[in-house]
Amino acid sequence: MDKVIVTALLVVAGVTAAGVAVATLTPVMTKSSSAVVDKAKDTSEKIGTDVKIIMVHPNATDNDKIQAFVKNVGSVNIVPISESNLYVENADGSTFYAPPYNVAGGDNTWQFTPATPIYLGPGETMTIDVDLPADLIATNSYVFTYITPNAITDIFPFGKK
Repeated sequence: MDKVIVTALLVVAGVTAAGVAVATLTPVMTKSSSAVVDKAKDTSEKIGTDVKIIMVHPNATDNDKIQAFVKNVGSVNIVPISESNLYVENADGSTFYAPPYNVAGGDNTWQFTPATPIYLGPGETMTIDVDLPADLIATNSYVFTYITPNAITDIFPFGKK
């Protein structure tokens, strides 16, 4: 009879331990698989994103402005464009400028056209207008850098005549 009671207690303990293990590991495994799926999605978007700066030139009538043409050569939308980063520096690297985005443009900012939609679809080109600060206006050689919201980068050197 003692062996039956001990066996029954061991079976109950084993079932309880299995239940605790399942209850403890299930949330961990769910979070882990969710993280893997999210990372795979981010990686897939990065692989599908590509951008090309087609041309950058100074404004013909306003010496403190430049205009850039940027094309989405990837297979996914670049969303939202307003969270992209722009950098302009003179060619020797002594002056560096990161203008903030402003939908209306203005002094020392950048804006894009067309202003709608707020994404750049595959194969589409946008125009970016940048207002330069005074310390960059006198420079004749520049490097323009465009970085998408998911960190895909293109660089374009250009100069003023």
